Amino acid sequence: MLRAFLSGIAVVLCAALCARQAAASEPGYRAVKAAIVDLQRGGYNDKLSRDLAPYGPRKFQTTCWARSGCVVLDGCSVLETYLPSQEANTRAANYALIADVSVTYEHVLTQLGYPQTVWGRTVNDFETYEIARAEHGRSAFFTETAQRRDKYKFLDEPFEGVLGQQLIFQLRTYQNAHPRLHGFVFTGGCGAAEVPVKIVTSPLATQLFIIPTFFYDVCRAQDIKPDDMSKCNHWREVLAPVESISGSYHYFVRWADGVARRGILDVNDLQFKGAVGIVTLRKP
Repeated sequence: MLRAFLSGIAVVLCAALCARQAAASEPGYRAVKAAIVDLQRGGYNDKLSRDLAPYGPRKFQTTCWARSGCVVLDGCSVLETYLPSQEANTRAANYALIADVSVTYEHVLTQLGYPQTVWGRTVNDFETYEIARAEHGRSAFFTETAQRRDKYKFLDEPFEGVLGQQLIFQLRTYQNAHPRLHGFVFTGGCGAAEVPVKIVTSPLATQLFIIPTFFYDVCRAQDIKPDDMSKCNHWREVLAPVESISGSYHYFVRWADGVARRGILDVNDLQFKGAVGIVTLRKP
């Protein structure tokens, strides 16, 4: 009887401990945003191009609203390369997309010369509103439940929604008094998607794990060692001969004799045989 009682307590304590560990590894918005900032600083996504769209005519389905012309911005998000579109961690995916939009506007508008007093409150209101929705499993991006009324009503590109319209109204007012400042237009998204990739180990390894580069950076922002799979729980073992993936991943391979190898796998750098990407990870 006592043994059964103690066993029951052990099960409860284990469940509570596991739940605490899972909650501790669940990234908060601050850590996710820090990872987004690092990815953008990494030079992957230079938002400002040298093209200058003339005032009035449409360019990339958007009309330039500044008489001094508009710089052309790459609407392709860093997440279209670094975050899998079928990411199971819905809240983290929502956080990532919210942060990416916010950081993009902060970066671009600062570079263009618009002071934070013009746009800061609008971007912050958007961020606060969407974070609250994400925490309840609702978002304009990824949704766990049926979508409900959304203040921003994003279209295919988040920059085309109400947030963008509010900002452009404020920026136009400011630009009228500062006519040398350029406006901006977006080119649209990347259209990136998962592709089948065959990951071969030579000789045949006993274990192969991968983690999206984005979540690797999120764990680092949480002060969690990203290579520690017991704490950074976004790693997954590759079991199928062909994986459908996109973007950039960190990998860990271990052979039967204990020899291991770590590295980065970027789908964009792979050689393709037909429609399937091929990568061979060799034993060092």
